[in-house]
Amino acid sequence: MAAEPLSNGATHLSVPGRYILPVHKRPSSSVNGKWALPVVDLGGDDDGTIAEEIVRAGREFGFFQVVNHGVPEEVMGAMMRAAEEFFALPADEKMKYYSNDGKKLPRFHTSLRNGTGEEVLYWRDCLKLGCHLPEWPDKPRGLGAALEPYTAAVRAAARRVLRLAAVGL
Repeated sequence: MAAEPLSNGATHLSVPGRYILPVHKRPSSSVNGKWALPVVDLGGDDDGTIAEEIVRAGREFGFFQVVNHGVPEEVMGAMMRAAEEFFALPADEKMKYYSNDGKKLPRFHTSLRNGTGEEVLYWRDCLKLGCHLPEWPDKPRGLGAALEPYTAAVRAAARRVLRLAAVGL
């Protein structure tokens, strides 16, 4: 294992050096005022206009934020609570799912290399789940119950975006 998972409870008074990018590799903190992340509102009923917005955002910026996507707040909240409960589990419970194998599901992992060629690690813990098959951790108990409606709602939103993008193209 490359590093101890952050959610295992280690207390840090400062960021450990292995997580700090060299100054010349850090993103700029300046914001260019002429660029703003496009926002596509799926809440309207004019699919033609929404499709045009998706295509424009894709061509001009490469990606966009979706609002009013139809994923209910209570569904998102239940998924967030279940995820928080997973990361709050005792270390031995989480570590049952620990793997550096990117193809393994479900998979708990931490501190992946950042792709810069440096030995600097990302400071994060992740739980990767295969949402198409119910092969989820058995703890916390409510994870599967939260994941099923969340997956269905997110999949419906994604399908709508893809359908509208196809229409727009």
